Amino acid sequence: MQTRDAMDDITAGFSAPFTMDALKDDILDVMLALINQTRFTFYRDSETETQLWALLSRTPTEYSFELADPEMTPKDLGLSFSAVENLSMVQDLMQFYEYGVNGILDTSKPCFDDSEGGGNWLSRILFDLRRSKFLEDWSAYKTEDLFGAVDRCLFVAELANARLMLEGGQEGFFLGGQDYTLSIRQMSLLSGMTEASVRTLAGPNRKNRLITKKDGNNTVIDIEDAKAWLIAKGRYVPIKKTSARGTDDFTVRKFFSRDEFEQAIYYRREFLNAELGKDVVNERIAHTEFEEVDIPHANIPGTFKGISNEQLLNTDLMHRLGAALQLPAERFALRAAEAVTHEKLRAIEAQLQQIQTTPSQSGEKS
Repeated sequence: MQTRDAMDDITAGFSAPFTMDALKDDILDVMLALINQTRFTFYRDSETETQLWALLSRTPTEYSFELADPEMTPKDLGLSFSAVENLSMVQDLMQFYEYGVNGILDTSKPCFDDSEGGGNWLSRILFDLRRSKFLEDWSAYKTEDLFGAVDRCLFVAELANARLMLEGGQEGFFLGGQDYTLSIRQMSLLSGMTEASVRTLAGPNRKNRLITKKDGNNTVIDIEDAKAWLIAKGRYVPIKKTSARGTDDFTVRKFFSRDEFEQAIYYRREFLNAELGKDVVNERIAHTEFEEVDIPHANIPGTFKGISNEQLLNTDLMHRLGAALQLPAERFALRAAEAVTHEKLRAIEAQLQQIQTTPSQSGEKS
């Protein structure tokens, strides 16, 4: 099968040529391909599919044994975007879309101007996958355009990196080799024009031409000239800083540990502090009769201030705390109990696993 490098054929619009919902579908297809690549590497026995499924979703499925069927789609397997949205790779891609397409910079998330950070490794994984012989054979059995899905994920990463460099990024993250100038390719992404159009508009006889210069055999554009040209063409996307942390109703999602739920409460309090004032929020919390307690560290001597399991299971207290945080009180209390229950269940499963493996390690018969 002859593969094409469609990444070079993508033409950006002023906004992306696909929606965020479409990108979410692409991400699910890519994640399913990656997990199957992992399966072929680490397959050991019939339990492998269950273990691999747990990497994708914390919700059990009766279809995990069909994970390796190339004709099974994420929808066929019951895999939803909400199951993978907390994976760092997925969060990075969503952040790249928001920043690259809409110019929205969420300051509550880690800075991606890091040549050795997650964006760098994500870009390389996607770059390799786009040229993968595995994906070439795997996609031959599927109706979905898997190469197109990878292309679009690469697109948002490359676009976000180009915008990052346009806005004064120091390192960048997309495949290394960043400089304090932009390439024709990057100007194509940022302007929503083809590379051929950008080169034409950089011609010496063009009015309001794009000013370029030579760097060896490469044509590059200084950042100041690039930004001025984009503004003049009405294609500059201004950066809007925001912080999504604590703004959402976190009771709509599942929680799997006390620490995870406590962190969500902390972010919510920080958000309300900024909105209402710290004194107002503290007074509201005080009226609930909630106070942090001393909790032992799991692996080191000493304690830390936090929320105990007993408090999280106190329905009346959680009702009051949820209301004080301007969240649905009953659902807040149920999510608190859910976090404790999931954590206890994992502890039980770990003990069972230890019991099951001990006889074989000691030579005893089960």
